[in-house]
Amino acid sequence: MSIEEPYGDLVTSILRVITWNVWGRFGPYEERHENLVDALLRHEVDVLVLQESWTTPDGASHAEVLARRLGLDHWFVGEPGASYGDWATASAVLSRWPIVEPEHEGLSAPSGLRGWPGEAVTAVVDGPRGRVPLVGVSLDWPPQASELRSAAVADLAGGVRSSAGARRFLSWSVATSTPGPTRRSCVR
Repeated sequence: MSIEEPYGDLVTSILRVITWNVWGRFGPYEERHENLVDALLRHEVDVLVLQESWTTPDGASHAEVLARRLGLDHWFVGEPGASYGDWATASAVLSRWPIVEPEHEGLSAPSGLRGWPGEAVTAVVDGPRGRVPLVGVSLDWPPQASELRSAAVADLAGGVRSSAGARRFLSWSVATSTPGPTRRSCVR
């Protein structure tokens, strides 16, 4: 051991996390599904957080379909209030490693604000280099809902702050009129 390298060689770790708003079953979802699978295989995803995924009344889910195709563990939660005929929206976490402590929480906002304040899914991925806490967030999309989104994020920040000391990978999605990958994330 030397003063220049007191802890030995640096160990490189890479964690490929992708968050994606898949836009439910709106429009040509089968085509989007195949494009999503191709992209996830190409990028060798380790952890995937889905917003606006889907589930059906018989218990089938987009998360399960993707997990089977990609060889990943999965957990999902449906939004009972967001039903569109034969399917409902869902949020999901998929991972190459075991998913532990998954939870779902509706975000809150002051009673004077109208709209959907959003939701958060939290989980811990038990990876080979240790546990990785995740938070995936979905927020309402209309431009006029900015105050509602701000209040929901303040609610979320209070919860994240209350678990001080843990590093978390935070991903979020604001629903939009077009599907695609969400590139808004940070490590705190």
